[in-house]
Amino acid sequence: MIGRIGFLVIVAIFSRVHAIGQKMDSLDNFVYVEKLPEYPGGEDQLFKFVRENLEYPAHSFHKRIEGKVITEFIIDTLGDVTNVKIIKGVNAEIDQEAERIIKQMGRWNAGSQGGQKVRVLFRLPILFKIDRYTKRKFKLKKLDQ
Repeated sequence: MIGRIGFLVIVAIFSRVHAIGQKMDSLDNFVYVEKLPEYPGGEDQLFKFVRENLEYPAHSFHKRIEGKVITEFIIDTLGDVTNVKIIKGVNAEIDQEAERIIKQMGRWNAGSQGGQKVRVLFRLPILFKIDRYTKRKFKLKKLDQ
């Protein structure tokens, strides 16, 4: 029966709330810049990476637990993903999976402001939703993990 039930992961577009060039804090983190960091290959490749690598936690899957995890992270001046945090979670195992996938993204193309590479703060919501109609195959974590 599990083989027939897939799950749908919706990755929303990054949320930016401050005016262009406005610093977030003393660490020079920007939330809106002239040139945003870009995942190699763009948003389509980012969504593909998440779809192909995300593992719906088995316990949550079997208990039919769904929800949106809002992640926050910084793309530094080298393009590395740092300071990953969960801003709004669902439960411990779903939150851990969202954090794991963000940490595995690899190097991005760094953002810039005024021709200089800068640290940029991103928020990325990930929706964990079990969908009986999707035909995609996703890996499930073992219940005992």
